[in-house]
Amino acid sequence: MISAALVFDFFSLLYKSMFELIGSEVSYLKSLGVLVNHFYASKVLKKTMSTMEHHTLFYNIRRVMEANTKFLLDLEARLGESLIIFQVGDIVLQHCGNFKQYYVPYVTNMTYQESLVNQNFVYALKKLERDPVCQKQGLKSFLILPFQRITRMKLLLELHIQYIPEANGQICVRHSLHSPTTADGKKALYHFPSASQASTPLSSESLEQHQKESLKAENSLSVLREL
Repeated sequence: MISAALVFDFFSLLYKSMFELIGSEVSYLKSLGVLVNHFYASKVLKKTMSTMEHHTLFYNIRRVMEANTKFLLDLEARLGESLIIFQVGDIVLQHCGNFKQYYVPYVTNMTYQESLVNQNFVYALKKLERDPVCQKQGLKSFLILPFQRITRMKLLLELHIQYIPEANGQICVRHSLHSPTTADGKKALYHFPSASQASTPLSSESLEQHQKESLKAENSLSVLREL
């Protein structure tokens, strides 16, 4: 027989892990908003570099932000169904394709961000970084956020699916391999992108070609948004 104390501890852990996942996602998106709306959208900063250099610096960060915005909306919708979320693996699995599509190229591209420095850029950047919205954080701190997020999100997912009820209603710490929540969680962990997938930089030729294609797609999306 399961004690009331064990049940309380179980739900406390589940509740805490769920709010850690959603709460950290909200915080992450807020910081990405600073990167996109304050730095990426800065006309002054954009004037200090070429179009390709600007694209290399920020790459597909808007798409990264859009992917996580949709992810958060789905998490909040699940939370609206029940204050205790027993399953998030299916939601993560649903978004793994977008995460992999946008995060891996972004993290790979980070290798080339350091080379984009000139005197005018530094002057404009320091002025932007002094804005209170940055909370004394530099651009580099914001640019590295996606790299940090994919690592932390995987850990949070592991933590959450470690404490879920089996199909028969019993409480377990290491849940049954036959549990549907376990199956989705394990699939999500398997397909979720990792920093190691982007650890090998592209050759300069491959990167240049990839950047041109990405920039062309980004310009096309901008035109569509204005229609």
